[in-house]
Amino acid sequence: MLYRIWQGKSGVINIIVPILILTFLYICDKKDITVTDIIFTGMVLVAGLHATAVGIYLVPVAYFTLVAGNFLIYRNIKNTCKLVVPVGIVMPFVLLKAYILFTSSLSSRASVVENVTDGSEALNFITEFVEKYMAGYSMIILLYGIAVLYLLIYGNKKIKAVVVMPSIVLMITFVNPFLINFIAQHVTGTPVYWRLYWLLEIPLVIVTMFVVMMQEEYDRHGKVFAGIGVVIIAISGSFILNGTGFEYRSNKYKLDSHAVQIADSVNADIQNQSARLLLPLDWSYGVREYCGNIELLINRYTDGTFQSSGKGDELEELYDELVNPLYVEKEWNSADLYTGLKKYDVDYVVIFQDALVNNQISDSLKKIFSNEEYGVYQVK
Repeated sequence: MLYRIWQGKSGVINIIVPILILTFLYICDKKDITVTDIIFTGMVLVAGLHATAVGIYLVPVAYFTLVAGNFLIYRNIKNTCKLVVPVGIVMPFVLLKAYILFTSSLSSRASVVENVTDGSEALNFITEFVEKYMAGYSMIILLYGIAVLYLLIYGNKKIKAVVVMPSIVLMITFVNPFLINFIAQHVTGTPVYWRLYWLLEIPLVIVTMFVVMMQEEYDRHGKVFAGIGVVIIAISGSFILNGTGFEYRSNKYKLDSHAVQIADSVNADIQNQSARLLLPLDWSYGVREYCGNIELLINRYTDGTFQSSGKGDELEELYDELVNPLYVEKEWNSADLYTGLKKYDVDYVVIFQDALVNNQISDSLKKIFSNEEYGVYQVK
């Protein structure tokens, strides 16, 4: 899952967290949690921690809210103490992972450490939640609030413990508008704070409200509700059993075509081994999403990483020797350019075609792909 970005995060949010929720639905009303339950829960936590880098905080936070929600509703101190045991199982992994993440230093190769805390004091809850995460869909936020209140009043103990209270605990603690700066600084990091909103389980809470509402009337009007559900499903999508549903999509990830072409050409040349690539910053995002075996000399973390590591002068050298001549000024000396590429261990470089009108490149650069806009070259 760590081979391509987002796969690990997707696995945690769509597999690990739902498994945790199902586990708590199974054990929450037990009078006595068994050893099997404890071991299984610990294994799920270990899997979540290893699925993605952000699992180091997403999984523990999700587990904390579930345990707290279970305790607040059932008040079973004995079971709550047992649910703390899995924390001991995963703690060595958490400490080791934290040590690796926060003690790694910048090497001679591309950026290794991400400067994740800069700007935490400027984070705004409205901007992060309403504008960035919910994309301005305030009606969904309103519906979510109504669902939480409805389930808090009409939901049974199991629903309150596993669906409602974890959301409330999360809103009081880690996604509290008044604690956003502290949490971003000390727990999540600034650029990825918004991922905590995944744990609010907004779709689950809203759907659960409607299920509970329908259960009230299902015995008398079950066929009516079923019919309405079929109609809603039918009109909200399109029929998938047609020709377009079975056609091969060349860009199924819907990424920038430049990134896909460049990554495909490099991977074809290296047969999906690892390599270091220099390309314009705007295209680096797509390559980073598309594959994990291509290391990027410059990416969105480069500036912050160099600065936070006290290597601002080296960052300036990188831009003066490679980035600016290739992608800003589009003027260079071929010998100096080749020397710079070898200095930073660049295996492949993207060069714009219009820059070649007034510039030469070393014979040690082998073209592996080109179109009207740019070419991809192997640095021998």
